[in-house]
Amino acid sequence: MPLSEKAEIDYRKRTLGRLYAERPTWLDNAHRELDRAVAVAYGWPEDISDEDALARLMKLNEERSQQARDRAAQAAE
Repeated sequence: MPLSEKAEIDYRKRTLGRLYAERPTWLDNAHRELDRAVAVAYGWPEDISDEDALARLMKLNEERSQQARDRAAQAAE
């Protein structure tokens, strides 16, 4: 519950869309740290580009989807 009418107005203006449109420094820093952590978790270079990371994720997803299809086919036999 907001403490005042002004606080309520400010609160209602807080949206993810507005936050990302304003893109404060702390948010950029948080995204960079998260990107590095994900890269390390997957064993990729920390400075991997978004395009390379997406391509690798898509390939990994396809491999895992194929494995799931193979297991389902084997179970059906």
